[in-house]
Amino acid sequence: MNKSTEYLKKHEWSMGNGQCPECCGVPASWHGHPCHMTAETIGHEADCSLAAALRDAGETPLMKGDFTSDIEFEHFISESGLFGTRPKTKDGCPRYRAYAEKTQKAVASALLAEISEHPNARIHGLPAGSPVE
Repeated sequence: MNKSTEYLKKHEWSMGNGQCPECCGVPASWHGHPCHMTAETIGHEADCSLAAALRDAGETPLMKGDFTSDIEFEHFISESGLFGTRPKTKDGCPRYRAYAEKTQKAVASALLAEISEHPNARIHGLPAGSPVE
């Protein structure tokens, strides 16, 4: 490996916790991270200049869409109450499902309470004449 290629490979996953400093893409080791539960989000972005430089140097950088894995991950809550990810199970995590339902109901309730307290308030971003104004 020549010095240019060695330099590029050294910098490829050098930002933060191992992301590409140019496109913020992530290496295969991130598969299973809460933001990267499936294979589709792993690798460099198509327009990444660092990946292009690696290709020009004769390397084959990992691009989004190139990484494949049959493993899908799911969120779960452990018996001790910690949130995490794990390989997907048949029925999912009942604790996480209950938490998600409770959270969804709380958000809907809070939103409806806010709307009922201010029935004439306009929600920013909705076009005039929307059902909720």
